[in-house]
Amino acid sequence: MDFRRLHGEDVNGKSWLIRDIWQKTDKAHGHRIGLAKYPKRLTSSAIKNLIYEAWKVQGIRGKLSNPEKKRHEFKSTHGFRKYFEAKCQKAKMNHNNIKLLMDHSLGESQNYHRPTEEELLEDYLNAIDQLTIQEENRLKRKVEKLEIEKSRMDTMSSQIAELQRAVQIDAI
Repeated sequence: MDFRRLHGEDVNGKSWLIRDIWQKTDKAHGHRIGLAKYPKRLTSSAIKNLIYEAWKVQGIRGKLSNPEKKRHEFKSTHGFRKYFEAKCQKAKMNHNNIKLLMDHSLGESQNYHRPTEEELLEDYLNAIDQLTIQEENRLKRKVEKLEIEKSRMDTMSSQIAELQRAVQIDAI
């Protein structure tokens, strides 16, 4: 966001989360240029092209070796959808919510299942740990959980100590 502001874009609550790429420097003169002030949303085909270029740069997938062949060995973006769906199912997300987030049709049930944005967000937040590749988020949640458990244990041990004192006083 700071980078986008630096190039003149007015970043606010209505700005695109992912936007188009603009020319950031003038190669001939070496100073900042570009149309960052006029953002355009990044389309799904542009994302597909970015992923295709990444496959090519990494040497994983290039041009088809045989010109008669029409398809590559694997789909370039399908794996991301499959990963998302599998991880959301593992996190016990509502099946219809998963389909909505993947922009799939729900068929007949689309007329009946209309969750609010808050319901979708709440369901999605349950799957974040499964969807996150880095361990940082999971470890942070684990530490928070352990701190809560520790505070409960401390409270319980102090209550037990008080009860033991009360029993000793009654026994005397």
